[in-house]
Amino acid sequence: MRPVATPEEMAAIDAAAPEPVEVLVQRAGASVADAAVALLGGADGRRVLVVAGKGSNGADGRVCAERLRALGAQVEVLDAADRLGVDWFTVYAFSTENWRRPVDEVQFLLRFNEEILLNRQQELHERNIRIRFIGRRDRRVPRRLVRRMDEAAELTRDNTGLTFTIAFNYG
Repeated sequence: MRPVATPEEMAAIDAAAPEPVEVLVQRAGASVADAAVALLGGADGRRVLVVAGKGSNGADGRVCAERLRALGAQVEVLDAADRLGVDWFTVYAFSTENWRRPVDEVQFLLRFNEEILLNRQQELHERNIRIRFIGRRDRRVPRRLVRRMDEAAELTRDNTGLTFTIAFNYG
């Protein structure tokens, strides 16, 4: 993976930010936690896994985890599974029970999953991560999303690192 900025350039960017990086990290982590709470319909008693990388994004994830814990969620933080020697990692992205949600929520979840796939598949490919999908591909799943899933699986088919399995329309 080619860095967008060197560590020195990133330090200069951070120094030029209108607010200290610590403040930006707190805001980002809080925003993600708030979005998760909204999607979950509350945090109390929910079980949440936060996968955190290194650097500011990892710090954002840890802030998110702390906030969710403070709201009563049971939170585990996993540091970059592919760097820990984990061979398989599965996320449960969309269960068949989600089809019972209001239409606007279903549409949001479908778009959200598609956007993550579009925004992250090349990065995962460059990190030698193989993407796989499990779950039903029935008429309810938009054909466009099925094509995106197939494209991601095909792009990463020969990768030999971690296998990242996305459970979609499962249950």
